Amino acid sequence: MEKAKSEKEAHGEFESECPGYCGAQDTFYVGNMKGVGRIYQQTFIDTYSKVAFAKLHDRKTPITAAELLNDRGQRVDIDTCDHSAESSIAS
Repeated sequence: MEKAKSEKEAHGEFESECPGYCGAQDTFYVGNMKGVGRIYQQTFIDTYSKVAFAKLHDRKTPITAAELLNDRGQRVDIDTCDHSAESSIAS
């Protein structure tokens, strides 16, 4: 079991504590669309649940990257972490 865990860590993998704790975001070039131009896909993946969200844009900028994280239309706030360990440390 420990060997499998160390092999995962060696490949850059880790375990998230709960949904929303950590996410991965990237921008991919999709291609050209006639009348629009270049198309880019902003992708965000929740590392715990493996749920992904994507949005298409006609430009690759920090603003479009932040827009995916700030988009309130699909945002769901879930706090399923067990914070009992944190509260016992703080005491």
